[in-house]
Amino acid sequence: MFDFVDDNKQVKQLSRGDFYLIGKRYKISDNTIGLLMFGSDDKISTSSQLFVWDVKAGKIAQTVYLATSYGDEEGFSNAISYVEDMNGDKKMDIVNITCSSDYSSKKKYQVASTIYVFNGQRFIATKQKADLKKYPAQCK
Repeated sequence: MFDFVDDNKQVKQLSRGDFYLIGKRYKISDNTIGLLMFGSDDKISTSSQLFVWDVKAGKIAQTVYLATSYGDEEGFSNAISYVEDMNGDKKMDIVNITCSSDYSSKKKYQVASTIYVFNGQRFIATKQKADLKKYPAQCK
């Protein structure tokens, strides 16, 4: 069904690096399937991504990073996501929380949030910020 998966269930190299299917797909809507992937690329050492497969078009319509981890001598960045219906429309939405630090900065950590809602075809970033008490950052 998906031409980017080989016989060993490994995903062929995409433009972003090597990815491996970790065995889960989700029906997001009648025309979209979410493929949960784990891998890395040239900028992020590890990541979990949701590839949004458009059934009618037969291709990946969008890639959403769900979790990432990166660090080097200049700093680090960790991101996690919470997946739930945020707006009561009975569709999966994503809350992404990122904790990062630039070691040259006086701030210990910087925390940012992005909320993505599903519009029937894609996840769209909103201007709404997440409640960090309900969705805590992973800064340790």
